[in-house]
Amino acid sequence: MYIRKNKGITLIALIITVIVMLILAGVAIGSIINNGLIDKTGQAVEAYNNSVNNENDQINNALGWFDNINNGGSNDNGGSTDGSWNGTVNTPKLASGMKAVYWAKDDSGDIDTENPANNTIEITQDDPNFKPENWYNYVAQTGTTDGQTSRWANAITDDGSYWVWIPRFAYEITKGLGTNTAGTINIKFLQGTTNKDSDGNTISTTYPTVTGDAMTDYVVEPCFTNGTANNYANGEWKAEIAGIWVAKFRASHSDATSLVIGTSTTIKIVPSIQSWTNATPGDSYTFSREYNENLESHLMKNSEWGAVAYLTHSQYGRNGTAVTANNRIMTGGNDYKSNTNQSSTGNITGIYDLSSSNGWENVASYITDGVASLSTYGWPGILTTANENPTGVSTPYATAYPYNSSSDTGTANYAATNNYKAYKNLKDSSNGTYGYGDAILETSSSANATSSWFSNYSNFPNSAGPFFTRGSIYNSGGVFGFNYATSGYIYGGFRIVLVP
Repeated sequence: MYIRKNKGITLIALIITVIVMLILAGVAIGSIINNGLIDKTGQAVEAYNNSVNNENDQINNALGWFDNINNGGSNDNGGSTDGSWNGTVNTPKLASGMKAVYWAKDDSGDIDTENPANNTIEITQDDPNFKPENWYNYVAQTGTTDGQTSRWANAITDDGSYWVWIPRFAYEITKGLGTNTAGTINIKFLQGTTNKDSDGNTISTTYPTVTGDAMTDYVVEPCFTNGTANNYANGEWKAEIAGIWVAKFRASHSDATSLVIGTSTTIKIVPSIQSWTNATPGDSYTFSREYNENLESHLMKNSEWGAVAYLTHSQYGRNGTAVTANNRIMTGGNDYKSNTNQSSTGNITGIYDLSSSNGWENVASYITDGVASLSTYGWPGILTTANENPTGVSTPYATAYPYNSSSDTGTANYAATNNYKAYKNLKDSSNGTYGYGDAILETSSSANATSSWFSNYSNFPNSAGPFFTRGSIYNSGGVFGFNYATSGYIYGGFRIVLVP
């Protein structure tokens, strides 16, 4: 029987095949190596891993920073988030329901320090790209240049309203004191709730002596101090505080838009909508107090307006440059991101609408001449009986001013002039304990027409209108302007302050 034999590959053929395969493999590997494919692949893997790690770090840092805030911890700006000193300034005090916000040059969270106008992208602290070190930087400018480089801290409350931190400070007016010519204001930030400056020197709460048109030393801005001992006569608070949050824009109805003013009695503080312009002083006071009692919300007083005005004019604000007026009906103008000359810093981080075409702003300050308007348009607790020397009747939420009973009648200008003099006389006789910090006597020469700094309007309240108003562009109003609300023009806008 024939049997077929199966023949396998010979040993020589196998060796030749293996040699050929090794040669081909060597050529392929050499090509890969020569073209850098292995290196490039490794680099791509490394880059991917790094990006994942960086993103995780950013998320963890942001979450950790947020947790630290809630637990009173520290942030990368130095100091704690409860208003404590960080070596330069009191860190913003973020209460429950508030979160930090700043504006960056793009979604990366980085800022353009050379050209602040490029910082228009809003970054909140819950954004993975939020960088705590970019939140704020209160920079002292030199010379007379408005560098627009100081970045004030901003925050947003749960309702979407915007706020700006004004840290505790002392001030010294070294030129223009008591005149109608814009002068110079120097600022020293104070440590925590003390009166110590950055060098540890204690600043007095008693007004210094005056030489010519200049103070000879610094004085603590009264709105940050405890006024229980002097019955809040200078617009003090009920405790020593590290700073205040001031509404970034004028208040608006919550249902307001760019086209309608709205009617809701709920308040919101946002840009590019119509502001609330039809509120009486009493409504402004009441709605401000009701906004958020847990954060001690209240209608801005003259002392708090003065604090904003002085910081704005100082080396940490516009450095002597006047704030451009908002001549539109909307908060922050049509576009607050491009209208930065209207802000207190000259960039997007400042306070807007300090000089606005939407009329004067009501403030919680008035004269105690007992006229009927106090009862008709005032607020609960306001003094409605005549009192020429009301230094004992102010509260933490409202400041009472004197008047001249023998000349509070007749023409409004005549009465305003004499009431202004009554305030000045009481200041001069107080031994440095009264009549300062509110941007009235210190930054004007009289109460007649345009006698405040930058030729802003200066008209003291009188029997025709006992309530103070601030900040309109009408009648040459402005940051240093003050006026009175008459019965025919009793309605105005207003601004809220928080003390967490």
